[in-house]
Amino acid sequence: MRKTILSIIAVLLTASLLGAQKPVLVIPTGHSGGVHAVSCSADGKSFLTAGGDNLIKIWNAKGQELRSFRSDGGQEYRQVYLSPDGSQILAAYCHESMDAWILDATTGEAIFTLEGQEKPLRTAKYSRDSKTIATADEDGVLSLWDAKQGQLLCRWKGHDSTVVSLDFSLDGKQLAMLSEDGLSKVWATKTGMETFCLATPGEALQHIRFSPDGKTLSIATNSSEDGISLWSVETKQKLPRRVASTVFFHPMGSLCACSG
Repeated sequence: MRKTILSIIAVLLTASLLGAQKPVLVIPTGHSGGVHAVSCSADGKSFLTAGGDNLIKIWNAKGQELRSFRSDGGQEYRQVYLSPDGSQILAAYCHESMDAWILDATTGEAIFTLEGQEKPLRTAKYSRDSKTIATADEDGVLSLWDAKQGQLLCRWKGHDSTVVSLDFSLDGKQLAMLSEDGLSKVWATKTGMETFCLATPGEALQHIRFSPDGKTLSIATNSSEDGISLWSVETKQKLPRRVASTVFFHPMGSLCACSG
């Protein structure tokens, strides 16, 4: 049975290693089908993979398999998100699914289901304290959920098109959204009020992230001209840019890593 090889690439944010291009960890995952999704813990000590063999596998940072479990109903999970505290996994079967399942990250047992979305789920995100889950559907509707009970907290129309990326600020008071309608927005999670809106028509938006202090917003596109752009949330002024499709801030907030 053919094993899919998953390369996990760690970017080391030190000047002496900026030129390094080799993966620091290459794992024969043991999945008998393709690897559909990967999600890392907030502390970087573990990560999970979801494969075409209906299995979710959890690994430590050395590439050692810790545990695995099979999806209920024998369907393939196409989206998986590990909560920052490592206790839960949010999983969805495919891009046509309107529900998401919250699994116990130790046993793989379903804890509850996030139900009631009218359109298929497109992306999701846990808050940094693992207490809230944000989900967004293909019509740009955003839902906030209690991550412990599965209760719907609020729901509003955030965009007129599919949301492709979400991110909570560190304190959970803001939520950034990136959509195929060419708009990047920031919302106050308690009031649902829009506090930031940036129009980038014609750009293929890929990824959005807050800096740890919540003062800077990164927006990545696949454009060779714009690439990754950094914005002041307060002044809405643009900072220097680079070409990229994904971006992550260093926990201290002074450096960011990008790939493209």
